[in-house]
Amino acid sequence: MARSLPSLRWKSRNNKKTVLADLRKICTPQASISDEAWEKIMLSDESNQQHIREAIAAMERNNQNNYWEALGKVECSDM
Repeated sequence: MARSLPSLRWKSRNNKKTVLADLRKICTPQASISDEAWEKIMLSDESNQQHIREAIAAMERNNQNNYWEALGKVECSDM
């Protein structure tokens, strides 16, 4: 079952916006889809949730290499 974004414990709205914007650059949907629907699809996979948590932790530690490495592990769904 997919967790909602707030359960990922965002420290700030800016972190949320940054992570989702960067992830959307990597996993660009082919069809027009709302941001909310896209987020739900991306978070429907537990592995993706873990990679996003890792990216958040890296961001909070100001570690760009680990941040991009974690986002690069997210599986992009066919949309």
